Amino acid sequence: MLSTSRKVNDFGANNPFVGEILSDNGGCKFCNSDKLVKHGKQNGKQRFLCKSCGHKFVNPDNHTRMRVPKEAIAFALEVYYDGLSLRKVAKHLLKLFKVKVSQVTVWNWIQKYSPLVKEFVQSLTPTLGGIWHVDETYVRVKGEGWWYWEVMDRDTRMILGTHLSKTRTKKDAKAVFKDAYETSKEIPETVICDGLPTYYGGLKMALGGRTVHDKINFIQKAGISKAMPSNNNRIERFHNTLKERTKVMRAFMNPRQLLDGFSLNYNFIRPHQTLKTTPARIAGIKLPFNDGWSNLIDWSTYHKTRSEIKTPT
Repeated sequence: MLSTSRKVNDFGANNPFVGEILSDNGGCKFCNSDKLVKHGKQNGKQRFLCKSCGHKFVNPDNHTRMRVPKEAIAFALEVYYDGLSLRKVAKHLLKLFKVKVSQVTVWNWIQKYSPLVKEFVQSLTPTLGGIWHVDETYVRVKGEGWWYWEVMDRDTRMILGTHLSKTRTKKDAKAVFKDAYETSKEIPETVICDGLPTYYGGLKMALGGRTVHDKINFIQKAGISKAMPSNNNRIERFHNTLKERTKVMRAFMNPRQLLDGFSLNYNFIRPHQTLKTTPARIAGIKLPFNDGWSNLIDWSTYHKTRSEIKTPT
């Protein structure tokens, strides 16, 4: 049996599981278990078998099924969402990490990890203020106009729900409210929006019909004046941050995953200028994200593997 030291951290009610943080000796990259045994060698490198989940792997310090160091992948995702192009990300990886990859490889990482992390963070339960701001903004995708919808919690500035559509119907409003509810796991006290009439019907469709809808303080036609307590300035500021990123792009290759990843980066990685920390921290999510995207990917993989073990196909 491989010798490892382990400490178990319980991160409280915000989290659906207890995480096992292993020492520098390493643990299973799939489930973090320390029940590892040596399992031969692969191309001259030691191979391990996890007795808990059955996975086999070579380097416990890399992400699952990846040969590139996890620090390089985390760096690539963060600087991409901060504004660098795929080509410039690949150039910086070679310069800083001596990792030679193409821009296509960087994009494949984005497509692989953004959905994985989004699935994981929706299993967490943030502590929110109960006031939702909702709005939609116009973006261009390969020369075509689309609408990007989002719901933001007022107190934490956390993006709770997103949706991308060609139209602005009740079904689209329902989709973004439903996504926000899956993240927040609670009915809001107040919803603030602009004058788009589809918000009223979409909210009712998403959150349980008229019985629930009538209990929500629904404020429509919110302005941007600071003198108005129900102004929509917070979410309008997020639109500016979003468009600072998208305006330098020639086209989105996969707009859904790009925009999902941007929201994740905004919530968990990029410190908010006003809050001086991330919205996730303000919302009481205390998982260790000191290594940014690297930690997010590790926790997401761990959560997915535990879920698969509990519900085998």
